[in-house]
Amino acid sequence: MCWRLRFRLLLLPAAAAALVAAAACGSSSATSPLGVAPGPAPTVFVGSIQDSASGAGTLRLTLSTVQGVVGGTWTATFNGRSEPTLVITGVPQNDQLTATIHPEVTDTSGSSGCTLSMTATIAASQISGTYASFAVTPTCPAARTGTFAATRQ
Repeated sequence: MCWRLRFRLLLLPAAAAALVAAAACGSSSATSPLGVAPGPAPTVFVGSIQDSASGAGTLRLTLSTVQGVVGGTWTATFNGRSEPTLVITGVPQNDQLTATIHPEVTDTSGSSGCTLSMTATIAASQISGTYASFAVTPTCPAARTGTFAATRQ
């Protein structure tokens, strides 16, 4: 193989990496209508949860917005025992957030595996809403519903 071809083959991965980095550095002028921090720094909400299966507890939400999509984590504690952390993904519209809450793919803790749908209203300093399981399945043996209200920290 001639040296020019080898040189070009060596530059190809570097050029691809530079293109990916340049695309990732581009900023979006869109802002979240929810007041959730864009980028890597999440907005944290802490408050109460009332679950049909587990009763009253506390809830911690960490939410970030990237290119119009909200993502984060949902950690509930009932009777002093934390449930496995769940993942939230959703789309905000004005002050409403419609999202899906599901177990982490790497979760091996034996959790119920319920996937929940959530509808919430976000104000300047709080989030509140309802959630329900999509369906009763082998990994989600009981229907779950609930409400929550949390304050921005």
